Amino acid sequence: MGDGEELEVKFTDRPSRLIYIYTLLHPQGFQRRSLTVKDYRPLRELYSNVYCTFSTDALLKSINSLNFDQYFNQAVSQARVAIRNTINNSKDFEIARPQQNNGKTIIDFVANGGEVILPPDLR
Repeated sequence: MGDGEELEVKFTDRPSRLIYIYTLLHPQGFQRRSLTVKDYRPLRELYSNVYCTFSTDALLKSINSLNFDQYFNQAVSQARVAIRNTINNSKDFEIARPQQNNGKTIIDFVANGGEVILPPDLR
């Protein structure tokens, strides 16, 4: 936070945590469809790092049980809830609406140079 305080966000599910971290790692934003390339390779790689596993079967099962758009929308929605439950005045820390950013998924705080602490193996 601006005063040096660190806050830990408690995500209640894996998809919201995964999508939020992916968005943090791409400060200038990304197009949602970029996550679907090569059978969701960008998400599978991050999932393996975050959850220390080689198997991404659970991720693929989750995506395929809904469809990717629904999976992504629910993850973003749940990530926003987790951020709101942790940070007062959380708008800049939430995943912004893509319609306001030329279709890109982005977190304004990070896009504007804000620093977020992530474990070194996720960078």
